[in-house]
Amino acid sequence: MTTTTILILVLIGVVLAIVIGSKFNINMGILALVFAAIIGGVFLNTAPRTLYTYWPSGIVIQIIGITFFYGFVGETGAIKALSNHIIYRVQNRFWLMPIIIYLLSAALGYIGVNPMGINALILPVVAGLCMHTNRSPFALFLIYGAGNMAGLLSPLGSAGIVANGMMMGIVGEATFGIIPRVYLNNFIFSLIIFVLWYVVFRCWG
Repeated sequence: MTTTTILILVLIGVVLAIVIGSKFNINMGILALVFAAIIGGVFLNTAPRTLYTYWPSGIVIQIIGITFFYGFVGETGAIKALSNHIIYRVQNRFWLMPIIIYLLSAALGYIGVNPMGINALILPVVAGLCMHTNRSPFALFLIYGAGNMAGLLSPLGSAGIVANGMMMGIVGEATFGIIPRVYLNNFIFSLIIFVLWYVVFRCWG
């Protein structure tokens, strides 16, 4: 079986996991695990005793640990209180609000808060600011998205951990020189997007 065929099968499995998981409220990770086992066992003729060796235990432990840790932080309301405090301090300086939203979203992503967690923490704050200051919700939400993207590949975040683990399996120790450059390029690109939205929507006025 060719590499292209395997890639197509994997992509089909991902799509099915998302569709089925969304429609029937089933954990997508479990569905993806099932599809991975089917692809490995049926299409690649991998023995069952070999399949479990492909389980990325190191990546899983890191993601669970970081998620569990920041779950406690989220429950205490510390991050939400911090974000509310910072944004409240600059709410009368309209030109500074988008910058704070961008930096705060990027910082939360960098320290390991997953995108869904950032959504839960920041989006209500952004929505409240739009309502009380008559700012364009479209502009601020786009800027928030750019900030979210800036921290997406952080070595402490779930996406960064997965990317790092996959690269380690492909190129080995060379990953330590590649991943930082990938994250830097991602941050630069998101910064360019932020500046573009800031100028297009005239966020200084």
